[in-house]
Amino acid sequence: EKSRKAVGWVLIVVLSPIILLLAFFCTTFSGGAEHNRTVADLCFHGGAVPEGTPEEYQAYIQEMRDSFVLLDADNTLLDFDRAEEIALQTAFARWEVPLTEAVRARYQAINSRLWEQFERGEVSKEKLQSQRFDELFAELGLPHSGADFNRTYMDALGEQGCSIPGAADVCRRLAQHCPLYLVTNGVSRTQHRRLQGSDITPYIADVFVSEDTGYQKPQKEYFDYVAAHIPGFDRA
Repeated sequence: EKSRKAVGWVLIVVLSPIILLLAFFCTTFSGGAEHNRTVADLCFHGGAVPEGTPEEYQAYIQEMRDSFVLLDADNTLLDFDRAEEIALQTAFARWEVPLTEAVRARYQAINSRLWEQFERGEVSKEKLQSQRFDELFAELGLPHSGADFNRTYMDALGEQGCSIPGAADVCRRLAQHCPLYLVTNGVSRTQHRRLQGSDITPYIADVFVSEDTGYQKPQKEYFDYVAAHIPGFDRA
């Protein structure tokens, strides 16, 4: 149910402007259903705009042809919750530490607190990644290194390219009409490895991971970087 709702919201957000624009054409142009189908074909499949089409409508058609879509990755297209759970199970098993419900809940609480601190600029990402396990193991009375354990966990996470059910089909359909770009926070190496094993990858034109840009989404500087690296995008 959660997966279906997530995919549904992606479709609503992405397709709403397209639907509204097509509705505008349908109510503005004369000529009935056949003319309306022609307008849709011009927007999505190209072709010569008929002579006599007002310049304003020509501009709308060109704008649709030049459009692209920015999509979030985790828990929008990629199933991060599932990937995290598998990676935790793998890492704890390799280190022979029991992953009980109590341990899992305590890790989630520590991890969430540290990510909130990171978003406020109070801790670095490198510190966060090791400290979350250092704190957990200290509470469990274990002498393990948080930094070493984190490497095991991140390696396991990078192997998880599982997508939300239906996400690949959504991407396939959208990619037929416009380029798709992923915008995501996270560790660059891990995110790229996850995408290499994902069924959505064939439909993605490019991926912008925050670590590669030097900024966090949704900072303005992050989207400035994205805009500068999308071919043909004119912010004016």
